[in-house]
Amino acid sequence: MKQSRNKIVTFGMLPQSELPAFYNALDVFVVTTLYYQGLDMVLQEAVLCGAAPVVANVGSLKRTMVPSDEYGSVFNVGDHQDLLRKLLMLMRNRSEMERIGTNAMNRAHKLFTREGMTESYAGLFYSLQTKLE
Repeated sequence: MKQSRNKIVTFGMLPQSELPAFYNALDVFVVTTLYYQGLDMVLQEAVLCGAAPVVANVGSLKRTMVPSDEYGSVFNVGDHQDLLRKLLMLMRNRSEMERIGTNAMNRAHKLFTREGMTESYAGLFYSLQTKLE
């Protein structure tokens, strides 16, 4: 583990058994990827534990995990000032950060749990079947 003087902590790979405690200790989870990616499992896990997401506007991150400001913040890739503004806004307003984290968590529990995803796929397959008949 490395810690900077600004309270930013970075970890290497954690054992699976430590992940629940790790995610539950987070206030904010930041995804700074520069490249397209699909549905981010690590981001889902963090959000399901109540972390407020801050994500790059790349790929499906905005569409799937942060569709509006009610569920997190989206920053422009490569714009470090934009990322800093989003993080400072959350750090300076704890109640807003907690509200966003709770909104994102509730949405994720509805959409991204095994039950939620099963229900979504069942609805998709039903609509496809209906169209084919």
